[in-house]
Amino acid sequence: MELRGQVEGVVPAKFRDNGREYDVRVRLIDAQRNLRDYFTRVYVPNLNGKMIRLADVATAEMAKGPSTINRQDRGRFIRLSGDLALGAGLGDVLNDLMPRLKREVALPPGVRYGFVGNTEDYQEFGRAVALATAFSVLFIFLVLASLYESFVTPLTIMLALPLAICGAMLALFITRQSINLFSMIGVIMLLGIASKNSILLVDYASQIITNGMDRSAALIKAGTTRLRPILMTTMALIAGTFPVAFGLTEASRQRSSMGIAIIGGLISSTLLTLIVVPASFSYIDRFRLWLEGKFKKWFHAAGYPEIEKDRKQRVMGTSV
Repeated sequence: MELRGQVEGVVPAKFRDNGREYDVRVRLIDAQRNLRDYFTRVYVPNLNGKMIRLADVATAEMAKGPSTINRQDRGRFIRLSGDLALGAGLGDVLNDLMPRLKREVALPPGVRYGFVGNTEDYQEFGRAVALATAFSVLFIFLVLASLYESFVTPLTIMLALPLAICGAMLALFITRQSINLFSMIGVIMLLGIASKNSILLVDYASQIITNGMDRSAALIKAGTTRLRPILMTTMALIAGTFPVAFGLTEASRQRSSMGIAIIGGLISSTLLTLIVVPASFSYIDRFRLWLEGKFKKWFHAAGYPEIEKDRKQRVMGTSV
Protein backbone atom coordinates (compact mmCIF):
# COMPACT_ATOMS: atom_id res chain seq x y z
CA MET A 1 0.00 0.00 0.00
CA GLU A 2 2.90 2.34 0.70
CA LEU A 3 4.41 1.66 -2.73
CA ARG A 4 1.02 2.15 -4.36
CA GLY A 5 0.71 5.50 -2.63
CA GLN A 6 4.18 6.56 -3.76
CA VAL A 7 3.81 5.47 -7.38
CA GLU A 8 0.10 5.82 -8.13
CA GLY A 9 -0.62 8.42 -5.46
CA VAL A 10 -3.41 9.06 -3.00
CA VAL A 11 -6.19 11.66 -3.00
CA PRO A 12 -6.32 13.20 0.50
CA ALA A 13 -8.32 16.27 -0.54
CA LYS A 14 -10.16 18.02 -3.35
CA PHE A 15 -9.60 21.48 -4.80
CA ARG A 16 -12.71 23.51 -5.62
CA ASP A 17 -12.64 26.38 -8.08
CA ASN A 18 -15.61 28.10 -9.75
CA GLY A 19 -17.98 25.29 -8.83
CA ARG A 20 -15.70 22.51 -10.06
CA GLU A 21 -13.79 19.93 -8.04
CA TYR A 22 -10.30 18.65 -8.80
CA ASP A 23 -8.57 15.73 -7.11
CA VAL A 24 -5.41 16.60 -5.23
CA ARG A 25 -3.13 13.61 -5.89
CA VAL A 26 0.00 13.25 -3.77
CA ARG A 27 2.82 11.03 -5.11
CA LEU A 28 6.53 10.95 -5.88
CA ILE A 29 8.04 12.93 -8.72
CA ASP A 30 8.47 11.25 -12.10
CA ALA A 31 12.12 10.24 -11.60
CA GLN A 32 11.42 8.67 -8.21
CA ARG A 33 8.41 6.69 -9.47
CA ASN A 34 10.63 4.48 -11.63
CA LEU A 35 11.15 1.64 -9.17
CA ARG A 36 13.51 -0.21 -11.52
CA ASP A 37 16.15 2.49 -11.12
CA TYR A 38 15.10 3.99 -7.80
CA PHE A 39 14.44 0.77 -5.86
CA THR A 40 17.52 0.99 -3.61
CA ARG A 41 16.53 4.49 -2.48
CA VAL A 42 12.87 3.79 -1.63
CA TYR A 43 11.96 3.96 2.07
CA VAL A 44 8.76 2.63 3.66
CA PRO A 45 7.55 2.91 7.28
CA ASN A 46 7.42 -0.10 9.61
CA LEU A 47 4.85 -0.73 12.35
CA ASN A 48 6.61 1.77 14.64
CA GLY A 49 6.56 4.47 11.99
CA LYS A 50 10.32 4.33 11.42
CA MET A 51 11.44 4.65 7.81
CA ILE A 52 13.47 1.68 6.57
CA ARG A 53 15.00 1.03 3.21
CA LEU A 54 12.89 -1.27 1.02
CA ALA A 55 15.96 -3.04 -0.40
CA ASP A 56 16.80 -4.31 3.13
CA VAL A 57 13.55 -6.32 3.40
CA ALA A 58 12.57 -7.00 -0.24
CA THR A 59 14.13 -8.08 -3.50
CA ALA A 60 13.33 -6.47 -6.83
CA GLU A 61 12.39 -8.84 -9.65
CA MET A 62 10.73 -8.16 -12.99
CA ALA A 63 7.80 -10.49 -13.59
CA LYS A 64 4.29 -10.57 -15.03
CA GLY A 65 1.27 -10.84 -12.76
CA PRO A 66 -2.49 -10.33 -12.78
CA SER A 67 -3.75 -6.78 -12.80
CA THR A 68 -6.44 -7.69 -10.26
CA ILE A 69 -6.79 -10.61 -7.83
CA ASN A 70 -10.29 -11.74 -6.89
CA ARG A 71 -10.80 -13.78 -3.76
CA GLN A 72 -13.64 -15.90 -2.48
CA ASP A 73 -13.69 -18.25 0.52
CA ARG A 74 -10.07 -17.32 1.32
CA GLY A 75 -8.83 -18.35 -2.09
CA ARG A 76 -8.20 -16.83 -5.49
CA PHE A 77 -10.74 -17.38 -8.20
CA ILE A 78 -11.12 -16.58 -11.89
CA ARG A 79 -14.60 -16.14 -13.30
CA LEU A 80 -15.40 -17.23 -16.85
CA SER A 81 -18.72 -16.08 -18.24
CA GLY A 82 -20.60 -16.58 -21.47
CA ASP A 83 -23.98 -16.01 -23.05
CA LEU A 84 -26.32 -18.67 -24.38
CA ALA A 85 -26.90 -18.95 -28.10
CA LEU A 86 -30.35 -18.31 -29.52
CA GLY A 87 -32.62 -21.25 -28.78
CA ALA A 88 -30.25 -22.91 -26.30
CA GLY A 89 -31.44 -23.84 -22.83
CA LEU A 90 -29.37 -23.47 -19.71
CA GLY A 91 -30.20 -26.97 -18.54
CA ASP A 92 -29.12 -28.53 -21.85
CA VAL A 93 -25.84 -26.61 -21.79
CA LEU A 94 -25.12 -27.76 -18.23
CA ASN A 95 -25.90 -31.38 -19.05
CA ASP A 96 -23.43 -31.20 -21.94
CA LEU A 97 -20.76 -29.19 -20.14
CA MET A 98 -20.46 -30.97 -16.79
CA PRO A 99 -19.50 -34.43 -18.19
CA ARG A 100 -16.93 -32.79 -20.46
CA LEU A 101 -15.41 -30.89 -17.55
CA LYS A 102 -14.98 -34.11 -15.57
CA ARG A 103 -13.68 -36.05 -18.56
CA GLU A 104 -11.48 -33.60 -20.47
CA VAL A 105 -10.26 -30.97 -17.99
CA ALA A 106 -7.44 -32.13 -15.69
CA LEU A 107 -7.22 -29.60 -12.88
CA PRO A 108 -3.97 -29.31 -10.90
CA PRO A 109 -3.97 -30.10 -7.18
CA GLY A 110 -5.67 -27.45 -5.08
CA VAL A 111 -7.77 -26.14 -7.96
CA ARG A 112 -11.49 -26.72 -8.19
CA TYR A 113 -14.36 -25.31 -10.20
CA GLY A 114 -17.91 -24.29 -9.46
CA PHE A 115 -20.90 -22.60 -11.08
CA VAL A 116 -22.11 -19.14 -10.14
CA GLY A 117 -24.50 -16.56 -11.54
CA ASN A 118 -27.49 -17.81 -13.50
CA THR A 119 -26.18 -21.37 -13.35
CA GLU A 120 -26.11 -21.37 -9.56
CA ASP A 121 -29.58 -19.81 -9.46
CA TYR A 122 -30.81 -22.48 -11.88
CA GLN A 123 -29.48 -25.30 -9.70
CA GLU A 124 -30.99 -23.77 -6.55
CA PHE A 125 -34.26 -23.29 -8.43
CA GLY A 126 -34.28 -26.97 -9.41
CA ARG A 127 -33.87 -28.06 -5.79
CA ALA A 128 -36.55 -25.63 -4.64
CA VAL A 129 -39.01 -26.83 -7.29
CA ALA A 130 -38.39 -30.47 -6.38
CA LEU A 131 -39.01 -29.67 -2.70
CA ALA A 132 -42.17 -27.67 -3.50
CA THR A 133 -43.49 -30.48 -5.71
CA ALA A 134 -42.87 -33.09 -3.03
CA PHE A 135 -44.66 -31.00 -0.38
CA SER A 136 -47.58 -30.26 -2.70
CA VAL A 137 -48.06 -33.97 -3.45
CA LEU A 138 -47.80 -34.76 0.26
CA PHE A 139 -50.37 -32.12 1.20
CA ILE A 140 -52.77 -33.34 -1.50
CA PHE A 141 -52.44 -36.89 -0.20
CA LEU A 142 -53.02 -35.82 3.43
CA VAL A 143 -56.10 -33.76 2.55
CA LEU A 144 -57.61 -36.58 0.50
CA ALA A 145 -56.77 -39.14 3.18
CA SER A 146 -58.53 -37.05 5.81
CA LEU A 147 -61.59 -36.58 3.59
CA TYR A 148 -61.98 -40.23 2.61
CA GLU A 149 -60.64 -41.61 5.91
CA SER A 150 -58.38 -43.95 3.97
CA PHE A 151 -54.76 -44.05 2.88
CA VAL A 152 -55.53 -46.22 -0.16
CA THR A 153 -58.39 -44.40 -1.90
CA PRO A 154 -56.35 -41.18 -2.46
CA LEU A 155 -53.91 -43.21 -4.55
CA THR A 156 -56.61 -43.62 -7.19
CA ILE A 157 -57.22 -39.88 -7.32
CA MET A 158 -53.53 -39.04 -7.43
CA LEU A 159 -53.00 -41.18 -10.53
CA ALA A 160 -54.02 -38.08 -12.47
CA LEU A 161 -50.89 -36.21 -11.33
CA PRO A 162 -48.31 -38.09 -13.47
CA LEU A 163 -50.75 -37.99 -16.39
CA ALA A 164 -50.97 -34.22 -16.09
CA ILE A 165 -47.19 -33.78 -15.81
CA CYS A 166 -46.64 -35.88 -18.96
CA GLY A 167 -49.11 -33.73 -20.87
CA ALA A 168 -47.47 -30.52 -19.65
CA MET A 169 -44.01 -31.68 -20.74
CA LEU A 170 -45.35 -32.83 -24.12
CA ALA A 171 -47.02 -29.44 -24.67
CA LEU A 172 -43.77 -27.64 -23.84
CA PHE A 173 -41.89 -29.90 -26.25
CA ILE A 174 -44.35 -29.34 -29.09
CA THR A 175 -44.33 -25.56 -28.67
CA ARG A 176 -40.52 -25.53 -28.18
CA GLN A 177 -40.75 -23.86 -24.78
CA SER A 178 -38.04 -24.36 -22.18
CA ILE A 179 -38.48 -25.63 -18.64
CA ASN A 180 -38.11 -22.38 -16.73
CA LEU A 181 -39.46 -20.70 -13.63
CA PHE A 182 -42.92 -20.01 -15.09
CA SER A 183 -43.38 -23.46 -16.61
CA MET A 184 -42.50 -25.13 -13.30
CA ILE A 185 -44.94 -22.84 -11.47
CA GLY A 186 -47.55 -23.98 -13.99
CA VAL A 187 -46.74 -27.63 -13.27
CA ILE A 188 -47.09 -27.08 -9.51
CA MET A 189 -50.43 -25.34 -10.08
CA LEU A 190 -51.44 -28.23 -12.31
CA LEU A 191 -50.95 -30.73 -9.48
CA GLY A 192 -53.83 -29.17 -7.59
CA ILE A 193 -56.05 -28.62 -10.63
CA ALA A 194 -55.67 -32.00 -12.31
CA SER A 195 -56.95 -34.01 -9.35
CA LYS A 196 -60.43 -32.47 -9.51
CA ASN A 197 -61.53 -34.83 -12.33
CA SER A 198 -60.51 -37.88 -10.32
CA ILE A 199 -62.28 -36.51 -7.26
CA LEU A 200 -65.54 -36.13 -9.21
CA LEU A 201 -65.35 -39.70 -10.49
CA VAL A 202 -64.14 -41.45 -7.36
CA ASP A 203 -66.40 -39.58 -4.96
CA TYR A 204 -69.55 -40.26 -6.97
CA ALA A 205 -68.60 -43.90 -7.56
CA SER A 206 -67.92 -44.40 -3.84
CA GLN A 207 -71.35 -42.98 -2.97
CA ILE A 208 -73.10 -45.32 -5.40
CA ILE A 209 -71.14 -48.34 -4.17
CA THR A 210 -72.10 -47.45 -0.58
CA ASN A 211 -75.76 -47.49 -1.62
CA GLY A 212 -75.37 -51.10 -2.80
CA MET A 213 -74.56 -50.88 -6.50
CA ASP A 214 -72.01 -53.18 -8.07
CA ARG A 215 -68.52 -51.71 -8.48
CA SER A 216 -68.34 -52.06 -12.27
CA ALA A 217 -71.84 -50.66 -12.79
CA ALA A 218 -71.07 -47.81 -10.38
CA LEU A 219 -67.94 -46.87 -12.32
CA ILE A 220 -69.86 -46.81 -15.60
CA LYS A 221 -72.64 -44.70 -14.11
CA ALA A 222 -70.12 -42.33 -12.48
CA GLY A 223 -68.33 -41.88 -15.80
CA THR A 224 -71.52 -41.08 -17.73
CA THR A 225 -72.93 -38.83 -15.00
CA ARG A 226 -69.75 -36.87 -14.27
CA LEU A 227 -68.57 -36.56 -17.88
CA ARG A 228 -70.38 -33.27 -18.47
CA PRO A 229 -69.15 -31.43 -15.34
CA ILE A 230 -65.60 -32.73 -15.97
CA LEU A 231 -65.61 -31.40 -19.53
CA MET A 232 -67.26 -28.11 -18.51
CA THR A 233 -64.75 -27.33 -15.76
CA THR A 234 -61.79 -28.38 -17.92
CA MET A 235 -62.91 -26.26 -20.89
CA ALA A 236 -63.47 -23.29 -18.59
CA LEU A 237 -59.98 -23.64 -17.13
CA ILE A 238 -58.41 -23.99 -20.58
CA ALA A 239 -60.30 -20.95 -21.90
CA GLY A 240 -59.17 -18.89 -18.92
CA THR A 241 -55.54 -19.92 -19.46
CA PHE A 242 -55.45 -19.16 -23.19
CA PRO A 243 -54.47 -15.45 -22.75
CA VAL A 244 -51.51 -16.46 -20.61
CA ALA A 245 -50.41 -19.11 -23.12
CA PHE A 246 -50.60 -16.81 -26.14
CA GLY A 247 -48.54 -14.01 -24.56
CA LEU A 248 -50.20 -11.12 -26.36
CA THR A 249 -47.74 -8.51 -25.07
CA GLU A 250 -43.97 -8.49 -24.72
CA ALA A 251 -44.20 -8.53 -20.93
CA SER A 252 -46.59 -11.51 -20.84
CA ARG A 253 -44.73 -13.51 -23.51
CA GLN A 254 -42.18 -14.72 -20.99
CA ARG A 255 -45.03 -16.24 -18.94
CA SER A 256 -46.51 -18.13 -21.88
CA SER A 257 -44.78 -21.36 -20.87
CA MET A 258 -46.86 -21.43 -17.69
CA GLY A 259 -50.11 -21.30 -19.64
CA ILE A 260 -48.90 -23.90 -22.14
CA ALA A 261 -47.96 -26.29 -19.35
CA ILE A 262 -51.35 -25.88 -17.67
CA ILE A 263 -53.31 -26.38 -20.90
CA GLY A 264 -51.30 -29.44 -21.94
CA GLY A 265 -51.64 -31.00 -18.51
CA LEU A 266 -55.38 -30.34 -18.36
CA ILE A 267 -55.99 -31.95 -21.76
CA SER A 268 -53.94 -35.06 -21.03
CA SER A 269 -55.24 -35.52 -17.49
CA THR A 270 -58.87 -35.10 -18.59
CA LEU A 271 -58.65 -37.58 -21.45
CA LEU A 272 -56.58 -40.17 -19.61
CA THR A 273 -58.39 -39.80 -16.29
CA LEU A 274 -61.63 -41.03 -17.83
CA ILE A 275 -59.83 -44.26 -18.77
CA VAL A 276 -57.06 -44.83 -16.22
CA VAL A 277 -58.85 -43.85 -13.00
CA PRO A 278 -61.95 -46.09 -13.45
CA ALA A 279 -59.74 -49.00 -14.51
CA SER A 280 -57.42 -48.62 -11.53
CA PHE A 281 -60.20 -47.85 -9.04
CA SER A 282 -61.54 -51.41 -9.18
CA TYR A 283 -58.14 -52.88 -8.29
CA ILE A 284 -57.30 -50.31 -5.63
CA ASP A 285 -60.74 -50.62 -4.05
CA ARG A 286 -60.32 -54.40 -3.84
CA PHE A 287 -56.93 -53.84 -2.24
CA ARG A 288 -58.53 -51.44 0.27
CA LEU A 289 -61.19 -53.97 1.24
CA TRP A 290 -58.54 -56.67 1.61
CA LEU A 291 -56.50 -54.44 3.91
CA GLU A 292 -59.55 -53.59 6.02
CA GLY A 293 -60.33 -57.28 6.38
CA LYS A 294 -56.77 -58.00 7.46
CA PHE A 295 -56.83 -55.22 10.07
CA LYS A 296 -60.20 -56.36 11.44
CA LYS A 297 -58.88 -59.89 11.84
CA TRP A 298 -55.80 -58.54 13.58
CA PHE A 299 -57.90 -56.46 16.01
CA HIS A 300 -60.06 -59.45 16.93
CA ALA A 301 -57.06 -61.77 17.22
CA ALA A 302 -55.29 -59.27 19.48
CA GLY A 303 -58.32 -59.07 21.77
CA TYR A 304 -59.48 -55.56 20.94
CA PRO A 305 -63.10 -56.08 19.80
CA GLU A 306 -64.30 -53.65 22.48
CA ILE A 307 -62.05 -50.91 21.10
CA GLU A 308 -63.43 -51.45 17.62
CA LYS A 309 -66.98 -51.46 18.96
CA ASP A 310 -66.43 -48.24 20.96
CA ARG A 311 -64.90 -46.59 17.90
CA LYS A 312 -67.93 -47.43 15.77
CA GLN A 313 -70.26 -46.14 18.48
CA ARG A 314 -68.35 -42.87 18.72
CA VAL A 315 -68.46 -42.44 14.94
CA MET A 316 -72.19 -43.14 14.89
CA GLY A 317 -72.79 -40.76 17.78
CA THR A 318 -70.79 -38.04 16.05
CA SER A 319 -72.69 -38.57 12.82
CA VAL A 320 -76.01 -38.37 14.63
